[in-house]
Amino acid sequence: MAALVLLRVIVNDHYNLFVTAEAVHSIRISVLIYKFTKEKT
Repeated sequence: MAALVLLRVIVNDHYNLFVTAEAVHSIRISVLIYKFTKEKT
């Protein structure tokens, strides 16, 4: 939650905030997929 507030203060442009959120989201999904495939084998 604190990270969101910090991003809100740093990034005034909402488009940049959206792009940043999407990038973090895709990275998290990639990490989850990697962990899942690693545990399965």
